[in-house]
Amino acid sequence: GIPLICTVDTEQIPAPQNQLLSARHHSSGEVMITCHQELTSGMDLLIYSADGRMVYNQPLNKNVMNISLKTGIYFATLLKNGSKISTLRFISQ
Repeated sequence: GIPLICTVDTEQIPAPQNQLLSARHHSSGEVMITCHQELTSGMDLLIYSADGRMVYNQPLNKNVMNISLKTGIYFATLLKNGSKISTLRFISQ
């Protein structure tokens, strides 16, 4: 294959039916991350940049989080009691 730059916005990519997380471009530099599962104690949201740096790490205390991020590709990971239960790749613009 030939590597190409992806120009698809997160609003154009439908989340799979069983996906626990979804991301949507909210405003310039801000992404809205939604958790589609009932919140319980011990749930954390971690976000990593494409180069593997952790850029966000907070307990999940509400189902919708607005997070400011630089333009790029990111991976959101949902943890429950330290175990990964979902991962989502998304683009921030």
